[in-house]
Amino acid sequence: MSWDWYQLLPTRADEFKWIYGRTPLSNMWVLYGSWLLYFGGVIYVRWIMAERRRIDRGHPFIVIYNGSMLLTHFCVWTTGAWTMYHHLDISFFDYHCHPYQLRGRFFYGIFACYLLRYCTFLDTLVLVLRKKPIQFLHWYQHMFAPLILWSWLDDQSIFGGAAIIIMSLVLVARYAYYFCLSLSCGPHVQTTLKVLVIMTESVQTAAGLFLTAYQRVHCPQSSSVLLSACINITIASIAITYDQKPTAPVTRLRRKSMAQLD
Repeated sequence: MSWDWYQLLPTRADEFKWIYGRTPLSNMWVLYGSWLLYFGGVIYVRWIMAERRRIDRGHPFIVIYNGSMLLTHFCVWTTGAWTMYHHLDISFFDYHCHPYQLRGRFFYGIFACYLLRYCTFLDTLVLVLRKKPIQFLHWYQHMFAPLILWSWLDDQSIFGGAAIIIMSLVLVARYAYYFCLSLSCGPHVQTTLKVLVIMTESVQTAAGLFLTAYQRVHCPQSSSVLLSACINITIASIAITYDQKPTAPVTRLRRKSMAQLD
């Protein structure tokens, strides 16, 4: 394994360049191995917790985890937003399919978010430690999110940079809500943050459809856009159809979002 570990350093973000097999965690076997560890680890911890009491949401581990994820995703969001603003003056959308001029910090933001998606596997561990039910959509999203980000990096998708800003903002709102719950914030603050999460997720869905359609028109040969479209459509389908009651799709999506946050 000949990974260039220096690419992990934020101080060298301007020199970052995704190279399969050289960039840390860029090999496909890393994705496959992470899925095995993910499922195996959750099953093992569930077995361990079978005869033990669940931990409280105010447990120090949960507080520290939610706080650290909030901080790191906020850093990714600010970095991505600054980079996107910097590139707006050079006709960002004119790069279309193969933005070889856009390297360094622009793609380092996607890479940082890609690494964090492996850390978010611990979301499932928190649910297991609290003995909460794990919905299929939770498994699906956490399993395929790293694959989507990997495809953006490998395909040098410029739209991945815009998607990262939106995705990071959603995760900032989500972990702010979790952090608030772990600190037992007031009900008004909790309700406000929950509404904020649902609103940002709605924006993420709409923006994802727009960016996917735009890239599909300009880059029909792109493999990442097809993969993203398939996974996102599947996620939306699962979210809409999970509740078999005769309610409107928007209501089902809202219920699904709120159920995941509780």
